Amino acid sequence: MQSRESRKTRILFRQTVSNRFTLPVLLAALERSGITRDITPGIVNNRPELERALRDHTPALIAYGFMTPHTAEVWEEVRRVKQAGSGRTVWVAGGPHPTGDPESAFRMGFDVVAAGEGEEIFPRLCGDFLEKGAAVTGQIYKPETPFPLDESRPISPLADLVPPLEITRGCFYRCRFCQTGSEKPRHRSPASVREYMEMLKTRDLLFRAGFICPSGFEYGAERPGDVRPERIEMLLRTAKEAGIRHLEYGVFPTEIRPETVTPEMLVVIKKWCSNRKITLGGQTGSEPLIRRIRRGHTRDRIDRAAAYIHEAGFKPQIDIILGFPDETPEDRRETLDWMKRLGRRFPVRIHVHYFLPLAGTDYADADPRPLEPEIKKRLEAYHKAGICNDWWKRGEMMSRKIVQTRAALRSPCNPSFGMTGSVKENKIL
Repeated sequence: MQSRESRKTRILFRQTVSNRFTLPVLLAALERSGITRDITPGIVNNRPELERALRDHTPALIAYGFMTPHTAEVWEEVRRVKQAGSGRTVWVAGGPHPTGDPESAFRMGFDVVAAGEGEEIFPRLCGDFLEKGAAVTGQIYKPETPFPLDESRPISPLADLVPPLEITRGCFYRCRFCQTGSEKPRHRSPASVREYMEMLKTRDLLFRAGFICPSGFEYGAERPGDVRPERIEMLLRTAKEAGIRHLEYGVFPTEIRPETVTPEMLVVIKKWCSNRKITLGGQTGSEPLIRRIRRGHTRDRIDRAAAYIHEAGFKPQIDIILGFPDETPEDRRETLDWMKRLGRRFPVRIHVHYFLPLAGTDYADADPRPLEPEIKKRLEAYHKAGICNDWWKRGEMMSRKIVQTRAALRSPCNPSFGMTGSVKENKIL
């Protein structure tokens, strides 16, 4: 016979490589809310684990958090688990893709969409599930108010990972390919950063620390371009004084906008941090395309930032994207010419990505522009010369799959089409 505790309603989070930074935050939010007295959270790492967990038919919420590139795999897994028999379950979709395109999540077979910040949504959803059961089906949960970032904690005893600390949520800029700029930035306070560092110290987790910030040198800024080295120095000093041995800033998962780079800021990074690379978001070397995608800076600012980084003793890493929907052959040639010139000036590593139509962005329904054989040949030569990587190859495949999955989800032939109705018919809470 099962114990009362083992029969308790559960919420199972499906962990993947892409959502591993998010789950500790959600688990900590559930623990802080007190809802875990009545609902047991857990993590499953693959489909067989999930299927085994569902065999006892205990009522459960099954939560997936995913981005647009992973939609096809998630859709297939949900379909297979449901076919095998999932008992008394309600399936919840959250993360960037369902937030940007809730209707597609319903068509994938999910019952509920958590659209937006999960720290407030998931405790409320769990409470409703305990009270109403499957009656929550068909609902879209949205945050009632912006969640205070100081109250978001990325540490949970149920998670075996402590992710980098999110210090800024949102972005001043509205780049057409990106979902992050959908709200005004909110910053974590210095006091909250100190509290997090003390939590790391008590858990003997002081080996390495990093931060999540869409525009790293604008941490704490109230307006675009409000760059103050003293703010960043206070942040980094707090971490080092707590005992962090390897501190990183200006590399993934933080990115730096070119117009925010100054020699003074780089002195601060070099003083406190272990990394000797700085990642710039350039996105394209075509001046007209920079304007069309609404980046808000010029190519000259990318060049100047890369030079500052090199002169300060760091290696510049520059992210660019090829295949934008409104990118012309001339734009691509201009970008590759610029890459070559930059590579001749000083050591640089350019991360070449391929355009992905992400949900919730201006380009969500657009198709990528294919790369000409001449462009691919030049990219291969640049790769051999060490100027750039070849991430664009995998990006091409990912982009193709996104477009195909988008079409399949919208097709009336999709067996999940209309299962829960359109977004207009679903209740937004």
